This record gives sequence, structure tokens and C-alpha cells, in this order.
Amino acid sequence: MKKLSSILFIALVTFTGCEKKPTAKQMPTPRVEVAHPKVETVPKYVDAIGHMTAYNSVDIKSQVEGQLVKIHYTQGKEVKTGDLLVTIDPRPYEAALAKAEAQLAENLANLAFAKDKVTRYETLVTQNYVSQLDYDQFVTTKDAYEAQILKDQAMIDEATINLSYCYIRAPFSGQCGKQLIDEGNLITNNGQTLLTINQLDPIYVDFTVSERDLFSIKKWQAHGALQVHIHPPDQPKEQWIGHLIVINNEVDEKIGMVKLRGEVANPSSTLWPGQFVRVKLLLFEKPNTILVPISAVNSGQKGKYVYKVSHQNQAVYQAVELGQTYGDYIEVLKGVDSDDTLITRGQINLKPGSQVTIVKRKQQ
Repeated sequence: MKKLSSILFIALVTFTGCEKKPTAKQMPTPRVEVAHPKVETVPKYVDAIGHMTAYNSVDIKSQVEGQLVKIHYTQGKEVKTGDLLVTIDPRPYEAALAKAEAQLAENLANLAFAKDKVTRYETLVTQNYVSQLDYDQFVTTKDAYEAQILKDQAMIDEATINLSYCYIRAPFSGQCGKQLIDEGNLITNNGQTLLTINQLDPIYVDFTVSERDLFSIKKWQAHGALQVHIHPPDQPKEQWIGHLIVINNEVDEKIGMVKLRGEVANPSSTLWPGQFVRVKLLLFEKPNTILVPISAVNSGQKGKYVYKVSHQNQAVYQAVELGQTYGDYIEVLKGVDSDDTLITRGQINLKPGSQVTIVKRKQQ
């Protein structure tokens, strides 16, 4: 019996030893999407943040005192050059003008009489019928009236100007701001603003650039006017194109920036004074530029890099030097050739030398 048990034990051990051990499960090959670089002629520009500034802006103020009797403009609407904006009570100034005109008429009559007296007594003084002293007095009176008439005319001119100030008109075409004072209020000549008018077409864009870009800007400006491309931050596809008109004559030494100003047509008044915008100052166009999808670029401890796909379908690590961004693409200055195949999706699990499987992205 013991012999039989030993035989069964040996057989069981032998059977167990002959059983195959399970193999380790193999990880699937990473699936990636790829793209090829584009080679294009692209604009080279200086990026900046700026704000729009009215081409002309004026604070309408009164030059005379009086009651505001009529507002002729509509707040927020456009006005044309010479349009009547407000009327200040003109009656005191009409009276002042009438008084000056009456004073002139009186002195003109007095001058006519004085001239006649001088003419009549001119021959009498030579015949000693009138003393030289009396005759000199007649001449002096005539001269005084002539001077008084000049003074009266100046008073009339002043009264006429003051009367014209009662009717305030638009100095240029533009957009009215909000109404700052209502009809019936007493207007005093104390610098109070009645209304602000901004000219919106054309319109300025003011922006700043780093002093390190100043040399390039001046260099390319010497070849002709530089274009200024304007994009509202919330509307990247909208674009207005103007031209550079001013480079400020100094660098702000505290921050190392230079102020610039561009001018752009704004016929629909879409751009608004004070509005912040993105600015691209176009310097020149660069041919044969390599562009890669932004999704192909990765960030690591050593900087920016991409994964290329070799002929053996292996991921190849490549450090890159980047330039400007153009929509969904970015310029590569160094590290990529036009015939490279770049991984644009699936890089997260890759290591240099990893075998990959290229797949096409499903259409959304």
C-alpha cells in the first residue's frame, strides 16, 4: 500500500511539472495621429496690445454765461460739422450788441458834426476870426470821436462774437457722447463740459512695443509704410488693416517700451475709442517658412520638442526652436524638415524609440 501511494505521488509531481507556465501579457502598440509640415510664405510681424483712440476729440464748453434754453443734438448720435448743438439764452447778448451799435451811431453823428466844424473854422483861423487855441480844440474833438468810433466798432465785434457763442456748433463730424447737462440749467464760464464729441472715422490705434523691436521697425519702415493689423480680443477672425503713422521720439527708460500710433479707416464705427485690441505690426513677408500644427509641439524640461515618425514607425524625439504663431500652426525655425512626419495626437504615452501605429483621425 505504501508502495502504491509513492507511485501516485511521483506521478502527480511529474504531471504538475510538465504543465506550461503562462506568458506575460504584451502591451498594445500606441496609436497616434500624424501630419506633415506646411511650407508657405508668411508675414513677419511684431505683436502688441493697444487701444483705440478717437481721431479728434473735443469737450464742448460754453464761452459765455446764461441759461441753456435748447439742446439740438441727440445723445449717442452722429453730428456733422457746423450742426447746432445747444443754444444759450441770447437775449442779454443781443441787447449788448444793440447798445454797441447805438453808441456807434451816436458817435458817427458827433464825428460828422466835428468834421464840419473843423472844415468851417479852418479858413476863419487863418483870418484871425477864431483863435488858434479854439481851432485846435475842434480838431482834438474830431480826433477823439474818430477814436471813439474805433472803440465802438470793437465793442460791436466783441458783442457779435459773444452772441455767436450762444449758438454752440459742432467743430467736426463725429459721435456725440451722453448728455451731461439738461435744458434750463444756468451755464457758467467755469470749464464745465456740456458734451463730448469723438471723430471715429478714421480712428487711431495706440500701442507699445519693446525697444528691442525698434531697430527692425525703423529698418522696414524705411522701405515704405508699415501695415497695422487690428483684432478685437473676443473676435480673432475680425480684422482691420491700417498703417503706422507715428513712432514716438523716445523710449520709456523705466519699462523699455516705445509708443506707436496707427491710423485705420472705420466707416461703420465698429471700432470704439478706449477699446483694447490685439495689434500685429507687419514688417515683411518671409518665404519658404516651415509651419507645423500646434498640436505637434510638446513642452518638456529641456524646452519645446516634437516626435517624428521614422521609417521603422518609431517615435523620434526632436528639440525644436519656434517662431511666430499663425492660427493653428506655428513656425519652426530649427529642428523640422518639410518632409518629416510629425505626431500630432497620442504623444502622452510615448518614449523615444517607441513603436507606434499610425491611424487616421475620425471625422467629427
